[in-house]
Amino acid sequence: MNLINKKTLEYPVTFQQFKRKFPNISFPNNIDNIDFNKYNYSIVQEVSKPFFNSSTQKLVELKPVYNEESNTYIQKWGIENSINNMEELEKLQKVIQKQDERRLLKEEKDDLSVNKFSDWEEIQKMINNISDLDSSKVLLTKIARTLFLLVNVE
Repeated sequence: MNLINKKTLEYPVTFQQFKRKFPNISFPNNIDNIDFNKYNYSIVQEVSKPFFNSSTQKLVELKPVYNEESNTYIQKWGIENSINNMEELEKLQKVIQKQDERRLLKEEKDDLSVNKFSDWEEIQKMINNISDLDSSKVLLTKIARTLFLLVNVE
């Protein structure tokens, strides 16, 4: 819970900060029993934070907005870009691309562990069926890709 000073619009003010501003007054622990208006303060009604992309944006709490109908101050949020220039954006895009590549390799390795060759005879049969250079290239590519995934992907 935060308060706002209705005269100066100082915000946010915690309950502890509010009590320190009035050292000679003993406030009850239950804030529902305090008339903050008497001290030119108001409780700010909290609202849920909006959705934002945390890798490219940042959430900023703005000054509360006064609602005349309900006679209350309502919390307000803003979203700003956290990327200030094209160089930062390009670096971030490269990091995201690397993460995507790793994820795809991991998925390919996981698929490999599910759809693996069942026995040596099946592999031998594939080798024996090689009839030309193209089919040998296909088999060698499968073997090389399998080895690469097994050795390099966690």
